[in-house]
Amino acid sequence: MPSFRAFLLAALALPFSAFAQSPQQAHFLGNFRVSDLPPLQTTAFVHTQGPMDASEVDEDHGLPNANGAPVLPEFRNVTESAAPAADRDFQALPDGGTFPPDTNGSFGPDDVMVMINSEVRVQTKAGVERHRASMYSFWFNHYVFDPTILYDATSGRWMAMAVSGASPGSSQIFLALSQTSDPAGDWQGWSWPADPSFHSWADFPKLGFSGSYVVITANMVGSGSAFAYVIPKANFLLGTVSYYLFSQPAYTLTPSVSHDAGSGPVYLLTNESGQLADGHGGLRLYSITTSTMTDLGVVEGPDAWSNYSGFTNENMAPQSGAAQRVSLNVSTIINVVQRNGTLWASQHVFLPVNGPTRAAAQWWQITTTGQRLQFSRVDDPSGNVMYGYPSIDVNANNDVMLGFSAFSASFNPSAAYAFHRATDAPGTTSSAVIYKFGESAWVKYDSYGRNRWGDYSATSVDPANDADFWTIQEYAASQVSGTSKWGTWWAHVPVTLLPPFGAPPAFAATGQVNHVDVTWQAVQATASYELLRTAANEPWHVVATTYAPAFTDLAVVSNAAYVYRVRAVNALGQRSPDTLPDAATTVVFSDDPVVPAATKVRATHVNELRTAVDALRSVAALAPASGSSVAVYSIIHAADVEQLRSGVAEARQQLGLAAIAFSDSPLFRKTIRAAHVEELRSAVK
Repeated sequence: MPSFRAFLLAALALPFSAFAQSPQQAHFLGNFRVSDLPPLQTTAFVHTQGPMDASEVDEDHGLPNANGAPVLPEFRNVTESAAPAADRDFQALPDGGTFPPDTNGSFGPDDVMVMINSEVRVQTKAGVERHRASMYSFWFNHYVFDPTILYDATSGRWMAMAVSGASPGSSQIFLALSQTSDPAGDWQGWSWPADPSFHSWADFPKLGFSGSYVVITANMVGSGSAFAYVIPKANFLLGTVSYYLFSQPAYTLTPSVSHDAGSGPVYLLTNESGQLADGHGGLRLYSITTSTMTDLGVVEGPDAWSNYSGFTNENMAPQSGAAQRVSLNVSTIINVVQRNGTLWASQHVFLPVNGPTRAAAQWWQITTTGQRLQFSRVDDPSGNVMYGYPSIDVNANNDVMLGFSAFSASFNPSAAYAFHRATDAPGTTSSAVIYKFGESAWVKYDSYGRNRWGDYSATSVDPANDADFWTIQEYAASQVSGTSKWGTWWAHVPVTLLPPFGAPPAFAATGQVNHVDVTWQAVQATASYELLRTAANEPWHVVATTYAPAFTDLAVVSNAAYVYRVRAVNALGQRSPDTLPDAATTVVFSDDPVVPAATKVRATHVNELRTAVDALRSVAALAPASGSSVAVYSIIHAADVEQLRSGVAEARQQLGLAAIAFSDSPLFRKTIRAAHVEELRSAVK
């Protein structure tokens, strides 16, 4: 079937970026201090997102490929190293009466801030509470839902976002900014109408930023579109909020959160379809600024999946202690981060594509132009354990942590994570680690018949060292008087940064008649090595990428010279300095080695050396060495060897090779010995 995007474009004929690009001013709500806000008193608001209809979601789930393309085998994750253990975990917030909690939180240099539908809480990294307040009071006495809290390490400020009003006339976007890195300190707040035409209302909002822009997106219920509000970041940090509004026929445009320094657009990802025309699933990528929203195309996965479970009201996930299954809603991109120049995203999906029997958490690494670099899943093909609502973050190493909910008939709904080290094989993920087991069964239905869970989770890199991870996940807490209660729980996972690294030591190239052997010593925390080569009429280039500290170069010809360098590459793609070059020739030397007092130095030895020296000089773009070949059975004069010494020394200097010390220099009126021949051979081998 056609993708959701194509379906909406045809049905609604909505233009791309439908709104005039003139900035709109947000309403300034005022200043406040979190530590002065009152705590939660009563249940303030219950948000139960309605079921998705044909104007809001992709219609492609669970159906055969309409174009007859083959459905590819499902992707299988290969488990690599075990995930690192959490060294501490603690409660974020307990059930505050809202339903669902819409779990969210983030970490700053000293504190953690939890923001869910009922409350906001500031804690130390040891879990000690600094302040706790109601969401109603935080958002200027408005009932809001679907909040997001982020820490921007570049500016040292916290950003928060939420929406209110489940009708076109009441729907508002709320945005807040801390004035310092202290989340319990001073903040400012703003709001504006979600739809200036009051035809739709905002649901399932997302918050992202780059060095240049802050972006909020939301599904506009009643319009079949998603809106994107783009705010110049520099002005925002100075206390002025003006936004540029874009509209796009899509469901859940998730903006990127950038860890990278410098200016640039925000990127948006949406789940294009679990099964495209060629049998693959894919995401659609956009970039957005205040002036343009650019469609960068579809990023395809290695196989297909379903966007829906196919179970009644999406109640699919098993649990212990109750026959009722838990709803996993639909497949959307939970979050996107930009790190070290690439994008990373997470979502849960339903497998197999036709007639799903399980849910898996999957993650992507893609370029900002839409090339898939890595793809992996946390998946139990047996369906005994299912995974939902995964969030992702990436540290300075390019280590990946995925936090999610875990479900099984063997345990209650639990909080879990999985890990991919930058040094692991690409596209691999550890097995899941459950850090907070559920305490009872979860049975709480909304008005649409869903045993509701989710819809969010959060995973963050600790900005204090840009290495450790934190994740906040929902779990089933102990029931109270027979009523199910959710809880949210933090886990801290310590990680060691990759050490700085230098050029590989002990680098050497040794020539043979039909190959060159190149060796070096391994470098710690290296993912691969790049071997560079130059030759006559051949500029420096990477001739091989290898994962071992050795390489045999077979792409050579006889009686030629080659010069090599090698460098280490770590998991971030960072390169060490190159080694000093080393040279090798593919000249065959007679009587190798020439043994003192046992091997007579002959004209053949000198002529072979002349071939090798001239080959090396050719690489250096130099003319052949002065002099000429020595006739067979002729006397070898000192000048014959001195000419070769001068010739090879000039070539090595030109090529940046280490100088060679020659004995008995100069050789005037001296007998040519085996040592003189071996010294020249070592200069060209």
